[in-house]
Amino acid sequence: MQCRCGLPMNLMLRTVLFANKVTVHCVPVFSCQECHYSQIHREVKLHLSNMMKQLGANPKKQTIYFQDVNELAKLLFRASDPEFDNNTVNEIIHLRINELQDLLLLAESINDEAWVDELHDRLDQISDYSRILHEWYH
Repeated sequence: MQCRCGLPMNLMLRTVLFANKVTVHCVPVFSCQECHYSQIHREVKLHLSNMMKQLGANPKKQTIYFQDVNELAKLLFRASDPEFDNNTVNEIIHLRINELQDLLLLAESINDEAWVDELHDRLDQISDYSRILHEWYH
């Protein structure tokens, strides 16, 4: 992505503060090293803003790890983790899909519909985000 100053922006996982009370770690943000302009990645902006709306205008003080609620953040977090240095982007995506499918089998076996729905949502996110990850890492 190109910055408004004309230079390329770097994709980083950053911390975002909401209402001076909610700290959200590992939010995918494009940042310009030259002019210091930052922009939350458009693919997660809606998810992040919906999460903030759910917290309300006066949220309690808390810390949220965005990679625990957003699959793009999770995949980027893993791609930057030294533990996964020897894995390709495809391998990281497939490992996560396998984890979610295992959890889906468990959720279905105990008839937890809310968990099943959440896991389907996460798998849908990966489907949407995998194209983006391939563009960044290839």
